[in-house]
Amino acid sequence: MGAVRMKTLADLRRRRLQTLVLTVVLFLAAGAATLAADILFESNAPFERAFAAANGAHLVIEYDGAIDHDRLAATGGAAGVTASAGPWPVTDGGLSHPKGGIVLGAVFSGRPQPDPAIDAVTISSGRWWQAPGEAVLDESTARLLNRRVGDIVRAYSQAAEPARDKIQVGRGAPAGPEPLLGPSLDLTVVGIAASVSTPDVALWASPTDIASLAPGRVPNQQMLYRVTPAASAADLAAAMAQITANVSPSAVTGTQTYLDVKAGVDRLADLYVPILLAFSLFALLAAGFTISNVVSGVVLTSYREIGLMKALGFTPGQVSWILVAQVLAPVVVGSVAGVVVGTIASAPIVAQTARSFGLPATFTPSVPVIATVLGICVTMAVVAAIGPALRAGRLSVVAAIARGTAPSGRPDGGRLRALALRLPISLLARLGVAAGVAHPPRAAMTLGALVVGVTAATFSIGLNASLLRVQDDLSRRDASPVRADVGSRLSPAEVTAAIEHDPDTARFVSVGQTQVTIQRAGAIPFVGYRNASDWLGYRLIEGRWFSGPGEAVAPTNLFTQTGLHVGDTVTIVRDDRPLTIRLVGEIFDAAREGRDNLLLRGTWDDLIALDPAVQVSAWEMHPVEGVEARSYAQALQEDLGMSLPMEVVGDKTEDESFMLFLTVVGLMGVVLVAISLGGVFNTVLLETRQRTHELAVLKAIGLTPAQLIGMVVSSIVPVGVLAGLIGVPIGLAAQRIVLTYMGQVAASTNIPPSTFEVFGPVLIGILALSGLAIGVVGALPPAQRAARARIAPVLQAE
Repeated sequence: MGAVRMKTLADLRRRRLQTLVLTVVLFLAAGAATLAADILFESNAPFERAFAAANGAHLVIEYDGAIDHDRLAATGGAAGVTASAGPWPVTDGGLSHPKGGIVLGAVFSGRPQPDPAIDAVTISSGRWWQAPGEAVLDESTARLLNRRVGDIVRAYSQAAEPARDKIQVGRGAPAGPEPLLGPSLDLTVVGIAASVSTPDVALWASPTDIASLAPGRVPNQQMLYRVTPAASAADLAAAMAQITANVSPSAVTGTQTYLDVKAGVDRLADLYVPILLAFSLFALLAAGFTISNVVSGVVLTSYREIGLMKALGFTPGQVSWILVAQVLAPVVVGSVAGVVVGTIASAPIVAQTARSFGLPATFTPSVPVIATVLGICVTMAVVAAIGPALRAGRLSVVAAIARGTAPSGRPDGGRLRALALRLPISLLARLGVAAGVAHPPRAAMTLGALVVGVTAATFSIGLNASLLRVQDDLSRRDASPVRADVGSRLSPAEVTAAIEHDPDTARFVSVGQTQVTIQRAGAIPFVGYRNASDWLGYRLIEGRWFSGPGEAVAPTNLFTQTGLHVGDTVTIVRDDRPLTIRLVGEIFDAAREGRDNLLLRGTWDDLIALDPAVQVSAWEMHPVEGVEARSYAQALQEDLGMSLPMEVVGDKTEDESFMLFLTVVGLMGVVLVAISLGGVFNTVLLETRQRTHELAVLKAIGLTPAQLIGMVVSSIVPVGVLAGLIGVPIGLAAQRIVLTYMGQVAASTNIPPSTFEVFGPVLIGILALSGLAIGVVGALPPAQRAARARIAPVLQAE
């Protein structure tokens, strides 16, 4: 084996550039695959893993603050309860935003030092509060308010506790009427943390501070429970019945189960699967094409050497092993380096992924991911290399030396080469194109690598553009940047008058809602708009916006649940008052007014016909041009005595999940294009090495370096053009499939056609030429290297 090892090492040193290219390609492929797999692993049951690590609470129950503390603590001894914590005070309020205004819907908790036995809160920086005046911010809230340890945050109380039949998850201005703001309190941020069981809590502070933020009333009390069994909603309902058996039903003011939180996390996590799987497969496929090309090229450029090796006594098995080892060495080095770098690079992205799910940001290297990626890379290299290596090992000495002595004399490429030589282009270009198609298997491998690159570029750019459009369509931030909910101290008429007479108001609409019943969907909200509402920015999937009484629009899920279609009429009922409406449009909507995206949007006249006592409960506004939305909202709040709960669109941490998508998709697209460049570079490098004698003769008879570069680069032109024609449609199809899947998983909605149409004819043409561009960029360095090669040594060797 000493001779085999020496020969392998010598070949690796002699083919340093080729070895480097293969190492870099595998480094990129393994790194991309590791990054994608780590995020995919994080997206696979993320809540279950975070819940298990923190010993999360199966049930979170809020009780009326008047209930005796000891009586509530005793509920922890109910049958089926394995661990409990609490009670401690909780209240709702608002937090000052550094750019002005107040973010409402925040939950403040007086929880003492967290108990690792149940819901072990993860502290990402700082420490837990220890005295009045100190606070710990939730991670999402800290990012939203741009607050760090040591900063001051102002917390506002609310004049009355809101009725909550369920603890709301997430922050931002909530839907529906809200109580007014009361006294405020400045708190020093001493820690940033996250809780898997109470993701709605924005701030933890001392019970003394919580009491001061609930003036004139006793704050509610919160208890956490771990129970068994807890696998289903029925199990949890039975456990809650046991826990609250000795408490008045009216004393329970809010409940939340771990299944409620899990459902939202799982729905978001499911969005990552198709994108990450697609990019992982793309990366490994491109690497596979490159490896196959390298091994085939080594064999094609080493026939004479193989013959000499066999003449010196190397066995067929040893010849095959040397060829395989020349590939395995850079594959192993590149794969190991790629896995290491991919794991390190994935740490912040995985942590960000967890935060986008509303979970504590933790990261532990995944041994299964590392082993799987390394195993796939090595296996792929062996599979790609073994065929050409075995064929080379079976060659006879005479055949190998004969083929290696004058390789350019064979009429490789057959008809393709002949057709290329008859093309109506310059002679040098014809020679280049003919050389590019002279070896169909090699051209096919290069085509595969280029198609992957073009597909990845099209998919990445298209998906990024579409996701940005989805974000804008769902938030409607340009059309309706400021929104408000009615307060208990102000009448709707007062608020409407203030908005209407504000000189900075360009447009506004008053909104009210009531519950109606519709066949096959049950009770759903009917949202009515007073004044023109066609400017609100709801994107239409089909049909049009309503134009008058008797018409309404609805999200996709309502049509899915009821079996109705755009243009159908349906009767809705409120308190025995029926109303027949025509569904004139299907809208792209993530409705906050109703669960599961089930609701109707129509006119104020229809709303009054259904519920004559209904009042305006919300407004949507657009300031005049030149007035910033936050400044407008803050000024309006000040005019109304800080008594109007308002939201400036964009004050939500849910945007982070979109930004994470854009980052991952963009990064993966760049890596795959780089892998394609490496594949083309390797192909042209092999081509120039195989044609060394031919190129030297052409230079000897007067071919200039520029002409030689043009001839070599033209060899990649037909493959590059074909790759663009194949890759662009595949990328567009992948974009449509993934976006459709995301819409169905995230919100049970179809996607508006305009979301897919992010490329105009010019951009489509540019993308179609991207295969050619990648090919030319990848081919240029080896072409320049061939142009600089000296003529004399090559001809003297003949």
